[in-house]
Amino acid sequence: MALTESSMEFMDIVFTTDVYGTTGSTPSAWLNVSPYVYKQFKSIGNSILTPMICLLGLAGNIVSICVLQRDPNNKRQSVYLYLISLMAFDNAFLGFGFLFSISDKIEDIDPTFGNNFRIFAAAFRGYIFFILKHMTAILLIVMSAERWSSLVFPFTVKRTWLSKYPRSIVGICFVINVVYLIPFARFEILSVQEPVNKTELNGSMPPIPASTGFFYTYVFIETLILYYAAPLFILLLNISIVVVYRRVVTNKPEELKKHSKGDNQKRITLVVLGVAFLYILLTLPNVFIHTLIFIDPSYNIQGKYETTFMFFIDLGDILAQIYAATDFFVYILVSKRYRKVFTSMVRRPTVSSRQTSSISRNSSTRKSTVFATKCSMKGSTQTASTENTEIAVASTTSDN
Repeated sequence: MALTESSMEFMDIVFTTDVYGTTGSTPSAWLNVSPYVYKQFKSIGNSILTPMICLLGLAGNIVSICVLQRDPNNKRQSVYLYLISLMAFDNAFLGFGFLFSISDKIEDIDPTFGNNFRIFAAAFRGYIFFILKHMTAILLIVMSAERWSSLVFPFTVKRTWLSKYPRSIVGICFVINVVYLIPFARFEILSVQEPVNKTELNGSMPPIPASTGFFYTYVFIETLILYYAAPLFILLLNISIVVVYRRVVTNKPEELKKHSKGDNQKRITLVVLGVAFLYILLTLPNVFIHTLIFIDPSYNIQGKYETTFMFFIDLGDILAQIYAATDFFVYILVSKRYRKVFTSMVRRPTVSSRQTSSISRNSSTRKSTVFATKCSMKGSTQTASTENTEIAVASTTSDN
């Protein structure tokens, strides 16, 4: 049946009219984000949401790193280095996200630099974001494994590689990710060099070049690793942490439950659990859209409902930025001890507090001076008594 160019979509039914004036209906997709809705969403995300989230997250993460550096335990436990590394990669994710979101503003200020930056963003944005997303997932897996080992093997965890070589582990994982994702960067560069597709590059999944055989397989494996295997492994690992931690707390003697080291272990474990479960929650949009692609290939980036795919990918990027920006709230505000360190950093000392600290220093100085005087007097007394004893002994010997 020949159809006219016009068609009308109402609810989940598409009404079409052929050249003879006969009206028919065909079922529409149950989920279809129109190009207009996606364009408005992308405009709001790039101009308002992303810059605000990234700037607030960068400020909060920098403060969080400063607070963790002031913790005296950060040099004794490897998990602190993993936490700081995770915040550093989150800062990189937020920084690049902010720069990519204001590329239009950069081009308005300096057209030449802005055009070159836009080309760079189109060619390398997805590659950079995927490296940072992989590092986030790997660090969460490593931190969860370290927490599990510290609960199951508390006396031997210091001898494991996770505790002995944290810097080497982070560096090796970063290098592996950079090399592993090079094919993705290559295909992004090819897609930019080819004629521009009707779909604007969003940096998460570029248009597929002509050579599709290897790339389809590569994207399929990457999707399974990043959006299914990593969240599932993190979920199972943290569920086991909850089970083991509950068993440890239940079997711990009462006199050890109030120990400061136990409180520190509890704080670290809760922080790791909170970060891991928040990551899993905010990854769900990406898991949803990629599952939908497996069910119906029309939701692929080059499929019939490509705007739906791009909508959920961009939504996943915004949620990833929210996750990266919540480090301050998860690490600092949840912990009473870290809240005290934070308030001591931002609160300016008042006159009374300075006087109190001066009085305490003077009193401690006086106490140390009195103690030193007593010790010197005691030493001189002992010396005099020793000398008197020697004189008495000598006189007794001479009398004899």
